[in-house]
Amino acid sequence: MAKEISYNKVFETLLSSHNNKMVQALKRRRLSGMLNVISQQKSKGMVTKGWRRLMTIRRALDSFTGFERTKMQKRFHHAFLQATAMHLFRDDVDVDLARVMKQNQWESLKQQCLCMTPRRFGKTMSVGMFCASYLYSVENCEIAIFSTGRRASQKLLELINSLICKLPGGKERIIKYNQEVLNMSNYDGSYGQSKLSSYPSNAKTLRGVGADIVMYVTLL
Repeated sequence: MAKEISYNKVFETLLSSHNNKMVQALKRRRLSGMLNVISQQKSKGMVTKGWRRLMTIRRALDSFTGFERTKMQKRFHHAFLQATAMHLFRDDVDVDLARVMKQNQWESLKQQCLCMTPRRFGKTMSVGMFCASYLYSVENCEIAIFSTGRRASQKLLELINSLICKLPGGKERIIKYNQEVLNMSNYDGSYGQSKLSSYPSNAKTLRGVGADIVMYVTLL
């Protein structure tokens, strides 16, 4: 009489092994999906205060009617933005600074910048365009500019004022403007003002003067 052979145990073992593999595959797929969602959320999270300020400044720099930036001026502004990045992103608690550097092709986030060029090379206009864009775009910021003399500081402030008036809604946002000060209402309509002061450099009379951004413009 032939003996009956049963493969039930073998089948059950194979089925159990297959189910385990399916569970592991689903877990990996679910984890991958969650990582994709997080990645997408980070991409969407680019529109934070810091990114908004950065994009608005760049738009403003390209919006001055009748003034097209030279390659050298664009290099100046790239360096200025790198030096001010920590201030731009100061309100973003979970900002990924490594990603900010990579996205903007910045080698570091050093907060100092030195630009040296011959005369008539666009230094003053570069500073004026950047200060106008920064004041226009960054809420509650304070900028202090030091020039070689009173006349130079007044001319620079006049330039910045004229550039702000070329930006959409810029003229209407100016709250105070005189020979040393230019104040604007905030870009986002929040409480407070963005302030710019232009001084003749005099160590005796300007002790204790400071700001979020300090610029020194001189002719060599």
